[in-house]
Amino acid sequence: MSDSDSNSSSGTVRVHHGPFRNAAVGDLIIETFDGDRFHVSKSIMAVASVYFAHRYPPPTSTSPTLPSKKTRTVVSEDSTLWEKVITLIYSSLEEPIPIAAFGALLEATKKYRMAGVANVLGQMLLRADLMDTEPLRVYALASGFGFPDAARIAARRMLRLPAGLEYTSELQYTSAVAYHRLVEYRRRCVEVIRPLLHWEVLKNPKRVHDELGLEYRVEVACPSWITTDLEELMLCRGRMKSPEGAIFVSFRETELCGIEYVTGVYAHPAWREAMEELEKASQLVPDVTPCFSPTFLEPLMKASGNTLNGPAGLVANAHTFTVALDKQISQAIAKVVLETD
Repeated sequence: MSDSDSNSSSGTVRVHHGPFRNAAVGDLIIETFDGDRFHVSKSIMAVASVYFAHRYPPPTSTSPTLPSKKTRTVVSEDSTLWEKVITLIYSSLEEPIPIAAFGALLEATKKYRMAGVANVLGQMLLRADLMDTEPLRVYALASGFGFPDAARIAARRMLRLPAGLEYTSELQYTSAVAYHRLVEYRRRCVEVIRPLLHWEVLKNPKRVHDELGLEYRVEVACPSWITTDLEELMLCRGRMKSPEGAIFVSFRETELCGIEYVTGVYAHPAWREAMEELEKASQLVPDVTPCFSPTFLEPLMKASGNTLNGPAGLVANAHTFTVALDKQISQAIAKVVLETD
């Protein structure tokens, strides 16, 4: 970077019309390496940048600034970057910044010590479209440039995507430690979700009795979060009758006077199959968000002829059930903390 007056320019300078290109305004010319010039105010740049504040301190009464002269600063970045930086300093951008531009912009704010512009860019990383479509790139930028809130949200959004953490250029801005923390966060989320989906097939089925004294052979124990109202959704043709292929699912067991009692239902095996498919899917996509997903519905639809209300009733039951499951998954994930600096 170098300084000179506006009459000592070298090379070809491109002339543009628009903001910051009016030679009649400002007392500082920022000239980019691709030959563009921006006419700005030293005082405004000094407020926005510690670097410019040190480089161009306010004039004193004994050293007045000559009105006919402008200082020229040649910078190593291109005009596309500097137009965004200067616009952010003076006002705000009308168009959203693409994710590919954030790295260079944040590097520039670090180089020129523009904390205010960096904070604005950090807030822009929270945009929903970036979080939903580019969470890994957002995480790399947020963890690399010190935006922990954006990093946490991005890590959470990544649970909705497959496990492959492919390389992206933004990873150059973060550290191996931050990347490891992301992988570890994902692993712990998988661990807390699995018990919500896992139906345990008992190695040694046991016979138990309900409150009426009827005997049942317990072969499967379902996840403990499933409540009484959700049990009814799994019924085949009735509570007391065991249709062909149905499994008696134990939900709660109590003991009274030395006798073990059980509460449960005859559930069609398709319910367990559907949950097992989700459990497998969660290894790749921890936040399976199963509502009406083919992974969950397909086994149930195949079995819809052996349910109380047919396909229409099954879809309604499946929706109610998966909304409750989605809430359980969200609560479990919320308890897993991503480590940040």
